[in-house]
Amino acid sequence: MAQDVLVGIDVGGTFTDAVAVRAGNVAATAKVATEPENLARSLLGALDNVLIHIAADEVARVSLSTTLITNLLAQERVPEIGILLIPGPGRDPATYPLPGPHWVVGGMVDFRGRERVPLNQAEVTATLEEIQATGLRRLAIVGKFSPRNPSQEEQALAWARQVDAGWHLRAGHTASGRLNFPRRAAATATMLAIEEPYRAFFTQLQEALTDRGLTCPMVILKADGGAPSEWRLSKVAARCRWRQPSASRSRASSPGQRRARWVSWRSDLRAVRPSQWMWAVRRPIWP
Repeated sequence: MAQDVLVGIDVGGTFTDAVAVRAGNVAATAKVATEPENLARSLLGALDNVLIHIAADEVARVSLSTTLITNLLAQERVPEIGILLIPGPGRDPATYPLPGPHWVVGGMVDFRGRERVPLNQAEVTATLEEIQATGLRRLAIVGKFSPRNPSQEEQALAWARQVDAGWHLRAGHTASGRLNFPRRAAATATMLAIEEPYRAFFTQLQEALTDRGLTCPMVILKADGGAPSEWRLSKVAARCRWRQPSASRSRASSPGQRRARWVSWRSDLRAVRPSQWMWAVRRPIWP
């Protein structure tokens, strides 16, 4: 039997909708109530209703749209992350909008990737021991120009493993190859916070699809229209947080945008909960 059916499932705030399309025509639809505390059950419930009308071996791809990561971040249901920064000279890291407590150590790699100031092992080790004393179990280590030369991040990672082999660690250059230091630091910490629940969620879905006889690829839709495979997103889980309406708000306040001199208004029209924000100089002033 030809695999010519595409299945799409969207998790909304109230309902989860599924549709199966064959040759451009709707072959089946389903709608179930969304369970915010168990999004996987909502997804699979909608899928099961669709599979009543089509055979599992006809499905060529399953595409998912879920607010799992957005919900975890918005509801602050993620573990606290420590952030070790190697900024070098320039802007004071205390002004960065980071999603967790941070510590600063000396060292410098310039914009060409040349090491100008080496790390001081005694200083870094003492700082790591201070972080360990706080009880934090996850640590992001981020250098300003690490995409050009990650050697100092890698050295700090090695020392961190010596201090505490049980730490969950991530280096900034693995999160992004871009040079926006504050954003890369925040993204690295966010990835570290959400990768465990994200991986558990998609492992559960993969096993459930296999149990239902589905051997086709599974992809997740991002707000920018991209649909990378679940394997790719499991490596860079933070990317799937860009879901509407959070994506509209996040893009409006992008650190990469020029500083506005006026008040702007952004709306996101949703069937369940339309959202609006007012902005002045890149900061939300309402709500």
